[in-house]
Amino acid sequence: MEAPRKTVSVIDLHASKVPVVTLGFWIIKVAATTLGETAGDAVLMSMHLGYAIGSAIFISIFVAAIAAQVSAKKFHPFLYWP
Repeated sequence: MEAPRKTVSVIDLHASKVPVVTLGFWIIKVAATTLGETAGDAVLMSMHLGYAIGSAIFISIFVAAIAAQVSAKKFHPFLYWP
């Protein structure tokens, strides 16, 4: 005997803090990766700050972004994409 399938309602989709994966998602993901690489190169090589300071800068930005996402009650695109 099969278990009944759980249906996902529109309310469940809107309650999620994760965006729907669409073409726009992949475009933004590639752009964010490219900008992240460029920012890393700028901090580490152009500004001559070194790997330790550059890592500390980007780890602190990452931790702040994660803290904002986790504390959010619902999905906010601005919190998801920084």
